[in-house]
Amino acid sequence: MRRLVLLAVLATTLSGATPARAETTLYVVDQPELFFVVEVKGEAVYAAYLEAESLCYGAGAHWYEGPSAVTHRAFETGPVGLRPVDGGYRLLRRHSDLYESSREELRLQIRPDRIAGTYLAENSGEAIQGNCETNAPGFEPEFGDESEPPIGFEARPYVPLGSPRATLPDPDAKALYFQASRQIEALSWIEDGAVTKVRGVAREACHSRRGKRFALRRELEPEPPFSIDSATGVFEGRGGRDWPYLSAASHLEASASVSQVLGRYRAAIAYRNGHRKRFYEWCVTGAPGGDGYVGVQALRYVPAANP
Repeated sequence: MRRLVLLAVLATTLSGATPARAETTLYVVDQPELFFVVEVKGEAVYAAYLEAESLCYGAGAHWYEGPSAVTHRAFETGPVGLRPVDGGYRLLRRHSDLYESSREELRLQIRPDRIAGTYLAENSGEAIQGNCETNAPGFEPEFGDESEPPIGFEARPYVPLGSPRATLPDPDAKALYFQASRQIEALSWIEDGAVTKVRGVAREACHSRRGKRFALRRELEPEPPFSIDSATGVFEGRGGRDWPYLSAASHLEASASVSQVLGRYRAAIAYRNGHRKRFYEWCVTGAPGGDGYVGVQALRYVPAANP
Protein backbone atom coordinates (compact mmCIF):
# COMPACT_ATOMS: atom_id res chain seq x y z
CA MET A 1 0.00 0.00 0.00
CA ARG A 2 2.83 2.45 0.81
CA ARG A 3 4.32 1.91 -2.64
CA LEU A 4 0.97 2.71 -4.30
CA VAL A 5 0.58 5.90 -2.28
CA LEU A 6 4.14 6.99 -3.10
CA LEU A 7 3.68 6.39 -6.82
CA ALA A 8 0.44 8.38 -6.80
CA VAL A 9 2.22 11.34 -5.21
CA LEU A 10 5.05 11.07 -7.70
CA ALA A 11 2.74 11.35 -10.69
CA THR A 12 2.41 15.07 -9.90
CA THR A 13 5.90 15.68 -8.54
CA LEU A 14 7.63 14.18 -11.58
CA SER A 15 5.58 15.99 -14.21
CA GLY A 16 8.30 18.63 -14.60
CA ALA A 17 11.29 16.34 -14.08
CA THR A 18 13.72 15.60 -16.88
CA PRO A 19 15.37 12.17 -16.87
CA ALA A 20 19.02 11.65 -17.67
CA ARG A 21 19.62 11.99 -21.41
CA ALA A 22 20.73 8.92 -23.30
CA GLU A 23 23.75 10.73 -24.77
CA THR A 24 25.25 11.32 -21.32
CA THR A 25 28.10 8.90 -20.63
CA LEU A 26 29.46 8.59 -17.09
CA TYR A 27 32.92 7.63 -15.90
CA VAL A 28 33.31 6.95 -12.18
CA VAL A 29 36.86 7.21 -10.86
CA ASP A 30 36.77 5.21 -7.63
CA GLN A 31 40.25 4.63 -6.22
CA PRO A 32 41.41 4.52 -2.58
CA GLU A 33 43.00 7.98 -2.85
CA LEU A 34 40.69 9.57 -5.45
CA PHE A 35 36.97 9.64 -6.26
CA PHE A 36 35.09 11.76 -8.78
CA VAL A 37 32.65 11.56 -11.67
CA VAL A 38 33.20 12.60 -15.29
CA GLU A 39 30.15 13.39 -17.42
CA VAL A 40 30.43 13.44 -21.21
CA LYS A 41 27.53 15.12 -23.01
CA GLY A 42 28.19 15.28 -26.71
CA GLU A 43 31.45 17.20 -27.11
CA ALA A 44 31.29 18.69 -23.60
CA VAL A 45 33.18 17.12 -20.68
CA TYR A 46 32.52 17.86 -17.01
CA ALA A 47 33.98 16.78 -13.65
CA ALA A 48 32.02 16.67 -10.40
CA TYR A 49 32.00 15.59 -6.74
CA LEU A 50 35.73 15.05 -6.26
CA GLU A 51 37.25 13.68 -3.07
CA ALA A 52 41.00 13.11 -2.80
CA GLU A 53 43.38 12.21 -0.01
CA SER A 54 45.81 15.03 0.74
CA LEU A 55 48.87 15.09 2.93
CA CYS A 56 49.24 18.21 5.07
CA TYR A 57 52.36 19.46 6.82
CA GLY A 58 52.08 21.97 9.63
CA ALA A 59 53.82 25.32 9.52
CA GLY A 60 57.42 25.01 10.58
CA ALA A 61 57.34 21.18 10.57
CA HIS A 62 60.15 19.21 8.97
CA TRP A 63 59.20 16.82 6.15
CA TYR A 64 60.47 13.77 8.10
CA GLU A 65 58.08 14.42 11.00
CA GLY A 66 55.26 13.03 8.89
CA PRO A 67 52.12 14.63 7.48
CA SER A 68 48.48 14.22 8.46
CA ALA A 69 45.98 12.88 5.92
CA VAL A 70 42.87 14.95 5.18
CA THR A 71 40.12 14.78 2.55
CA HIS A 72 40.34 17.40 -0.19
CA ARG A 73 36.99 18.18 -1.87
CA ALA A 74 36.25 19.95 -5.15
CA PHE A 75 33.38 20.49 -7.60
CA GLU A 76 30.91 20.03 -4.72
CA THR A 77 28.22 22.29 -6.19
CA GLY A 78 27.90 20.42 -9.46
CA PRO A 79 29.73 19.69 -12.71
CA VAL A 80 32.57 21.95 -13.84
CA GLY A 81 33.55 22.04 -17.52
CA LEU A 82 36.97 21.02 -18.88
CA ARG A 83 38.62 22.73 -21.85
CA PRO A 84 39.83 20.82 -24.93
CA VAL A 85 43.64 20.90 -25.08
CA ASP A 86 46.44 18.81 -26.65
CA GLY A 87 44.19 15.96 -27.77
CA GLY A 88 42.48 15.74 -24.39
CA TYR A 89 40.78 17.90 -21.77
CA ARG A 90 42.11 20.07 -18.96
CA LEU A 91 40.83 21.99 -15.97
CA LEU A 92 43.22 24.40 -14.23
CA ARG A 93 42.31 26.55 -11.25
CA ARG A 94 44.66 28.88 -9.36
CA HIS A 95 44.17 31.22 -6.43
CA SER A 96 46.55 33.49 -4.58
CA ASP A 97 46.16 36.16 -1.91
CA LEU A 98 48.03 37.41 1.16
CA TYR A 99 47.11 34.37 3.23
CA GLU A 100 46.88 31.39 0.89
CA SER A 101 47.81 30.12 -2.55
CA SER A 102 46.39 27.07 -4.30
CA ARG A 103 46.62 25.22 -7.58
CA GLU A 104 44.46 22.43 -8.96
CA GLU A 105 44.87 20.64 -12.28
CA LEU A 106 42.86 17.84 -13.87
CA ARG A 107 43.90 16.32 -17.20
CA LEU A 108 42.22 13.47 -19.03
CA GLN A 109 41.93 11.77 -22.37
CA ILE A 110 38.85 9.94 -23.65
CA ARG A 111 39.70 6.62 -25.26
CA PRO A 112 37.28 4.17 -26.92
CA ASP A 113 37.00 1.95 -23.83
CA ARG A 114 37.97 4.25 -20.93
CA ILE A 115 39.27 7.60 -19.74
CA ALA A 116 42.77 8.08 -18.37
CA GLY A 117 44.43 11.07 -16.79
CA THR A 118 45.99 12.75 -13.77
CA TYR A 119 44.86 14.99 -10.92
CA LEU A 120 46.87 17.28 -8.63
CA ALA A 121 45.86 19.75 -5.92
CA GLU A 122 48.17 21.74 -3.68
CA ASN A 123 47.76 24.72 -1.41
CA SER A 124 49.80 26.48 1.23
CA GLY A 125 49.90 29.55 3.38
CA GLU A 126 49.00 31.10 6.68
CA ALA A 127 45.29 30.40 6.24
CA ILE A 128 45.82 26.63 6.46
CA GLN A 129 48.89 26.88 8.76
CA GLY A 130 51.16 24.88 6.48
CA ASN A 131 50.90 23.18 3.10
CA CYS A 132 48.83 20.33 1.63
CA GLU A 133 49.16 18.27 -1.55
CA THR A 134 47.30 15.30 -2.97
CA ASN A 135 48.75 11.92 -2.03
CA ALA A 136 50.13 10.00 -5.00
CA PRO A 137 50.14 6.25 -4.23
CA GLY A 138 53.58 4.64 -4.09
CA PHE A 139 55.49 7.92 -3.92
CA GLU A 140 57.95 8.32 -1.06
CA PRO A 141 60.01 11.55 -1.07
CA GLU A 142 63.73 11.20 -0.52
CA PHE A 143 64.23 14.86 0.29
CA GLY A 144 62.03 17.39 2.05
CA ASP A 145 61.61 19.65 -0.96
CA GLU A 146 60.17 16.94 -3.25
CA SER A 147 56.54 17.48 -4.19
CA GLU A 148 53.94 14.79 -4.70
CA PRO A 149 53.39 13.93 -8.38
CA PRO A 150 49.86 13.94 -9.86
CA ILE A 151 47.56 10.99 -9.10
CA GLY A 152 46.97 8.80 -12.13
CA PHE A 153 43.52 7.36 -12.80
CA GLU A 154 41.48 5.31 -15.26
CA ALA A 155 37.75 4.60 -15.48
CA ARG A 156 35.49 2.74 -17.89
CA PRO A 157 32.30 4.23 -19.35
CA TYR A 158 28.78 3.76 -18.01
CA VAL A 159 25.66 4.24 -20.17
CA PRO A 160 21.90 4.03 -19.52
CA LEU A 161 20.51 0.52 -19.25
CA GLY A 162 18.42 1.04 -22.39
CA SER A 163 21.38 2.19 -24.51
CA PRO A 164 22.49 0.05 -27.49
CA ARG A 165 25.96 0.06 -25.87
CA ALA A 166 24.71 -1.25 -22.51
CA THR A 167 25.86 -4.54 -21.03
CA LEU A 168 23.66 -6.74 -18.84
CA PRO A 169 23.52 -5.60 -15.18
CA ASP A 170 25.83 -7.51 -12.87
CA PRO A 171 23.73 -8.69 -9.88
CA ASP A 172 26.82 -8.77 -7.66
CA ALA A 173 27.97 -5.21 -8.47
CA LYS A 174 26.80 -1.90 -7.07
CA ALA A 175 23.89 -0.49 -9.04
CA LEU A 176 24.45 3.08 -10.29
CA TYR A 177 21.57 5.49 -11.00
CA PHE A 178 21.90 8.96 -12.53
CA GLN A 179 19.65 11.95 -13.17
CA ALA A 180 20.38 15.42 -14.52
CA SER A 181 17.73 18.14 -14.80
CA ARG A 182 17.49 21.88 -14.19
CA GLN A 183 16.30 21.29 -10.62
CA ILE A 184 18.42 18.37 -9.48
CA GLU A 185 21.41 16.22 -10.40
CA ALA A 186 21.80 12.97 -8.49
CA LEU A 187 23.95 9.85 -8.53
CA SER A 188 22.99 6.95 -6.28
CA TRP A 189 24.66 3.62 -5.59
CA ILE A 190 22.63 0.64 -4.33
CA GLU A 191 24.14 -2.53 -2.90
CA ASP A 192 22.85 -5.37 -0.68
CA GLY A 193 19.38 -3.90 -0.22
CA ALA A 194 20.47 -0.37 0.71
CA VAL A 195 21.37 2.97 -0.82
CA THR A 196 25.02 3.20 0.15
CA LYS A 197 26.13 6.46 -1.47
CA VAL A 198 24.53 9.60 -2.90
CA ARG A 199 26.24 12.49 -4.65
CA GLY A 200 24.65 15.48 -6.35
CA VAL A 201 23.18 18.95 -6.02
CA ALA A 202 19.76 20.57 -6.07
CA ARG A 203 18.78 24.08 -7.10
CA GLU A 204 17.38 26.21 -4.29
CA ALA A 205 15.50 29.49 -4.48
CA CYS A 206 16.65 31.91 -1.78
CA HIS A 207 15.45 35.20 -0.33
CA SER A 208 16.66 37.48 2.43
CA ARG A 209 14.90 39.62 5.01
CA ARG A 210 15.95 42.65 2.96
CA GLY A 211 14.09 41.36 -0.10
CA LYS A 212 17.06 40.05 -2.09
CA ARG A 213 16.26 36.99 -4.25
CA PHE A 214 18.73 34.61 -5.85
CA ALA A 215 19.32 30.92 -6.62
CA LEU A 216 22.13 28.55 -5.71
CA ARG A 217 23.06 24.88 -5.92
CA ARG A 218 23.63 22.95 -2.69
CA GLU A 219 24.79 19.42 -2.03
CA LEU A 220 22.14 16.77 -1.56
CA GLU A 221 21.16 15.73 1.94
CA PRO A 222 20.60 13.56 4.00
CA GLU A 223 23.51 11.12 4.18
CA PRO A 224 23.05 7.39 3.43
CA PRO A 225 22.80 4.49 4.11
CA PHE A 226 19.07 4.10 3.51
CA SER A 227 17.55 0.63 3.87
CA ILE A 228 15.32 -0.49 0.98
CA ASP A 229 12.10 -2.38 1.73
CA SER A 230 12.57 -5.75 0.02
CA ALA A 231 8.85 -6.08 -0.79
CA THR A 232 8.13 -2.59 -2.16
CA GLY A 233 11.54 -1.15 -3.11
CA VAL A 234 10.76 2.00 -1.10
CA PHE A 235 13.43 3.83 0.88
CA GLU A 236 13.44 7.08 2.82
CA GLY A 237 15.96 9.40 4.41
CA ARG A 238 15.58 12.45 6.62
CA GLY A 239 18.16 14.90 7.85
CA GLY A 240 18.26 17.96 10.04
CA ARG A 241 20.61 20.41 11.73
CA ASP A 242 19.97 23.11 14.29
CA TRP A 243 23.24 24.95 14.77
CA PRO A 244 23.88 28.42 16.18
CA TYR A 245 24.26 29.91 12.70
CA LEU A 246 21.87 27.81 10.61
CA SER A 247 18.90 25.47 10.71
CA ALA A 248 18.28 22.90 7.97
CA ALA A 249 16.01 19.96 7.12
CA SER A 250 15.86 17.52 4.20
CA HIS A 251 13.68 14.63 3.05
CA LEU A 252 14.28 12.02 0.35
CA GLU A 253 11.56 9.48 -0.49
CA ALA A 254 11.85 7.11 -3.44
CA SER A 255 11.29 3.67 -4.88
CA ALA A 256 14.09 1.66 -6.53
CA SER A 257 13.74 -0.91 -9.32
CA VAL A 258 16.17 -2.64 -11.65
CA SER A 259 15.86 0.15 -14.22
CA GLN A 260 15.27 3.39 -12.30
CA VAL A 261 14.76 5.26 -9.04
CA LEU A 262 11.56 7.30 -8.78
CA GLY A 263 10.90 9.68 -5.93
CA ARG A 264 10.97 13.19 -4.60
CA TYR A 265 13.39 15.37 -2.67
CA ARG A 266 13.03 18.47 -0.53
CA ALA A 267 15.61 20.57 1.31
CA ALA A 268 15.44 23.87 3.18
CA ILE A 269 18.00 25.92 5.08
CA ALA A 270 17.92 29.21 6.98
CA TYR A 271 20.79 31.33 8.31
CA ARG A 272 21.13 33.47 11.47
CA ASN A 273 23.85 35.04 13.59
CA GLY A 274 23.18 32.97 16.74
CA HIS A 275 20.56 30.75 18.39
CA ARG A 276 18.59 33.70 19.74
CA LYS A 277 18.89 35.80 16.59
CA ARG A 278 16.31 36.15 13.84
CA PHE A 279 16.88 34.35 10.56
CA TYR A 280 18.05 36.67 7.81
CA GLU A 281 18.16 34.33 4.78
CA TRP A 282 16.13 31.32 3.62
CA CYS A 283 16.61 28.78 0.78
CA VAL A 284 14.33 25.95 -0.34
CA THR A 285 14.07 23.54 -3.26
CA GLY A 286 11.12 23.36 -5.64
CA ALA A 287 8.98 25.80 -7.56
CA PRO A 288 8.01 29.12 -5.92
CA GLY A 289 4.77 28.76 -3.99
CA GLY A 290 4.96 24.96 -4.04
CA ASP A 291 5.61 22.37 -1.34
CA GLY A 292 9.37 22.42 -1.96
CA TYR A 293 9.63 18.96 -3.52
CA VAL A 294 11.46 18.22 -6.76
CA GLY A 295 11.09 15.00 -8.70
CA VAL A 296 13.72 12.29 -8.68
CA GLN A 297 13.76 10.17 -11.83
CA ALA A 298 17.17 8.54 -12.09
CA LEU A 299 18.01 5.93 -14.72
CA ARG A 300 20.09 2.82 -14.11
CA TYR A 301 23.59 3.04 -15.62
CA VAL A 302 25.68 -0.03 -16.51
CA PRO A 303 29.15 -0.53 -18.00
CA ALA A 304 29.30 0.05 -21.75
CA ALA A 305 30.24 -2.80 -24.03
CA ASN A 306 33.77 -2.74 -25.39
CA PRO A 307 33.86 -1.16 -28.88
